[in-house]
Amino acid sequence: MSGPERLPSGEPPRSAEQPWALSSGEVFRGGLISWAVFTGAAPGAAILAFGLGNDPSSWGGFLASGLILVAIMAVLMYAVPISAAALIVLGFPLALLVDRLLRRSRSYPLHLLAAAGLGLLVGAGVSLGLTASLPFGPAFPWQYVAVLGPLTALASGTGWIVTMRRARRDDDARALWRAAPSAVAPREPRA
Repeated sequence: MSGPERLPSGEPPRSAEQPWALSSGEVFRGGLISWAVFTGAAPGAAILAFGLGNDPSSWGGFLASGLILVAIMAVLMYAVPISAAALIVLGFPLALLVDRLLRRSRSYPLHLLAAAGLGLLVGAGVSLGLTASLPFGPAFPWQYVAVLGPLTALASGTGWIVTMRRARRDDDARALWRAAPSAVAPREPRA
């Protein structure tokens, strides 16, 4: 037997000198988790942004009519491809850069704030750039920046937390395998 089926392959980038380092695959996983969190919450955030920019009395008709379903579909039609493009063009390269810069830092809050700050910058920048360039958009789209920027920060922080926890579990599985391979190897089924 070569080991458990779920044993992570390869050596982790983490060491005593670089305790919070991530591999590029782990950064990719964190980006996908962040994107999934953002995409799942984007319709609600867009509705909140609409409400911030309009008179509260206009909410009743909007929510009571079927326009809310149209708004959710429109947000998903635009948010999914635009956020995926932003993740590929900005998110992944910048996350790899931040990971390389902070590898030697042992501060959990610093790494979490860096991930959230990166999300805030990318989310606010992309939403500001896109809504300001729309011919039918508001003159200054503060409500979209104020909602989508923090949402992206929350999604990026969530992606980092989930990824780092998974990476630590993978490291523990590798260490256990090295210490006692027979203890974690799958057992043959009994006849």
